[in-house]
Amino acid sequence: IAAFFLCMVVPILAVRLQRTQRINELVRQLPDALDMMARGLKVGHPLQASLLSVANEMPDPIGTEFGLVVDQVAFGDELVEAFNEFADRLNQEDVHYLATAIAIQHGTGGDLARVLSVLSKVIRERLTMRRKVRAVSAEGRLSAAILSVVPVIIFVGLNVMSPSYYGDIADEPLAKPLVFAVIGLVVLNALILRRLVAVRY
Repeated sequence: IAAFFLCMVVPILAVRLQRTQRINELVRQLPDALDMMARGLKVGHPLQASLLSVANEMPDPIGTEFGLVVDQVAFGDELVEAFNEFADRLNQEDVHYLATAIAIQHGTGGDLARVLSVLSKVIRERLTMRRKVRAVSAEGRLSAAILSVVPVIIFVGLNVMSPSYYGDIADEPLAKPLVFAVIGLVVLNALILRRLVAVRY
C-alpha cells in the first residue's frame, strides 16, 4: 500500500501542485504582459511584434506560453485560433478574456491597445481582491483544517498513551461497524467544513 501510494499518488499530486503554481504565476504575470503589448501597439508595432517582445522579454511561464502562440502563428495558424488554444490550455477566466478581446479586435477592428490596458487594470484589481478574500477567509479555513485533523490526532494519541483503550473492545461484534461509521462521519465532517469555508474568487 505504501509503495502504491508513493509510486502512483505522490507523483500525480506533485504534478498537479506544480501545474497550479505555474498557472497562478502566469496569471500574476499576465497584467505586465498586457501592458507591454499595449505599449508596443501604441508606438505603432504590429500585434505579432508585440507578442514576440513579450515572449522574448518576459520570464517563464508567461514568456514560454506567448512564445508558443508566436510559433503557432509563424507555422500558419490563425492568431485567434492560437489564443483560443492558449486559453483552453490554461482554462483561466482572465486568459479567456484576453482570447475574446483578440478575437473581437481581429474580427471588427478597434483600439486593441486601450482594450489591453483596461483588461490589465481589471486583472490587477481581481488579483488584489483575491488576496483580500484569502486573508479574510484564512481564519475559517484554518479552523476547518484543525477540526478535521483533531479526531485523527486524538485517536493516534490515545493508541500511543493507552493501547488498551480501544484494544479491549476490538473483538466486540459492533466494533467494526462503529469504526466504519466513525470514519465516515469524520470524512463527512471534513467535506462539509471544506465546503463551508470554500470561497470562489
